[in-house]
Amino acid sequence: YRLEGEVKAKNIPLTRTTMGNWFKYVVENFFVHIYTVMKEELLKLPVINADETVTQVLHEPGRKATTDSRMWVYAGETPDGKNISLFQYAPTRNGDNAVNFLGDYSGYYVCDGYDAYNKLKKATRCGCWAHVRRKFVDALRNKPKLTENPNALPPPEDKEPESASEKAIWYINKLFALEHIYSGEEPEYHENGKFRRWVRVREPLTPEQKKEERQKRSKPVLEAFYAWLE
Repeated sequence: YRLEGEVKAKNIPLTRTTMGNWFKYVVENFFVHIYTVMKEELLKLPVINADETVTQVLHEPGRKATTDSRMWVYAGETPDGKNISLFQYAPTRNGDNAVNFLGDYSGYYVCDGYDAYNKLKKATRCGCWAHVRRKFVDALRNKPKLTENPNALPPPEDKEPESASEKAIWYINKLFALEHIYSGEEPEYHENGKFRRWVRVREPLTPEQKKEERQKRSKPVLEAFYAWLE
């Protein structure tokens, strides 16, 4: 719409319909091949992240414009550090959409607690710690609201909280803090001693080094957390 107005001001008769047809042509004849190759590479990865979000489509046949549709996204990182993110539109939130996209994928996929992902039979489903933590935060409705962003959380104090919900959050925050350290970051504080932010002070660990450190430092936190839960 804006481009149409800009070129019209320059006396160029270029309509939105023409530009839309150009885009459709490029997608069908060029972009689809790039998408296909990216999908092939994505499905080779050992770990894939999956999620879906609400979207609405105007003038979709047989559906009101206010009807909720879904945009599914699948993402992963290649061994050489390149990110692949692919979107797939679907009119519903049915788990068959994930099955149709991932097919016989047999690696690990990280997602939220939505049970539709259980339709994937060969892949190993992994949960998300931010989603786990959110449930314990919700249990503290009568407490001051805790920050949700793991990137903004200070390292937890050594003193264990007394309430059950706060103690669960304390364990998970320990895991988040370790991930910052593995990424080469250290906490920075204001002059009054209040936490300010995490700052990159060294190169991040390699994936192999991260795995080694997680086995050495994160695993004991997990084992203690699970023992406490039991």
